[in-house]
Amino acid sequence: MAFHTRESGEGEKSSCSLSRPAGVRDELWYAVESVHHMVRVESIDYQEIQVPSSMADAGIGVELSYRKDAYDLSALDGISYSEGLRTSPVSSAHKSQDAARSRLASPSGWIMVLYSHVPRAEWDSQWRCVGFFTTEIAAQEHDSLTADMFLDDMTAHLTEAEPDSVRGTVTLTQNRSFGVIEQDNGCGCEIRVSWTPAGVTSHGLDAGRQVQMWARFIREMAS
Repeated sequence: MAFHTRESGEGEKSSCSLSRPAGVRDELWYAVESVHHMVRVESIDYQEIQVPSSMADAGIGVELSYRKDAYDLSALDGISYSEGLRTSPVSSAHKSQDAARSRLASPSGWIMVLYSHVPRAEWDSQWRCVGFFTTEIAAQEHDSLTADMFLDDMTAHLTEAEPDSVRGTVTLTQNRSFGVIEQDNGCGCEIRVSWTPAGVTSHGLDAGRQVQMWARFIREMAS
């Protein structure tokens, strides 16, 4: 199910109302609305992605990418809340090679806010966030010190996570093209992380704060 918003400028939030589908739990709807109305982070583009049903009973997915020339920012074109659907993350295979290289040149990633009808022992909650981040790095930075620095920066930004709930990996990549493929050598860093969000109230989770937190980390890595 998609909930459409108008485009929002830098630092703005959508003022459009959402139409609540029948059967959506109060705490889940609270999370959806919090993302819909959150203030957008400067220089970040937002795009909805679907959450695989194998990950949770429901979820909200947002792709985030940094734009160097972001003067007129676009906001979420829609928010997807997926429940009981056999869906998968949006594929980027249709994008041109030039577009793909442009995206890799600047930090990008995504976040999924997952919801379970009943608390999960491994989450210690009904809620769990999963984040992905990728960026290019200079060849001389391809070492263990760089991985530690990215880990420290990410950890410092996870201010809305429960202590000791953060799990994940930091991976340094090195690409080498061959054959007829256009030469596209380079190094990069990828982070895959999950955490249990803090600040859950009787109303539910302010999922917008989780999305903002991850967006700020991506923007910070561009500086």
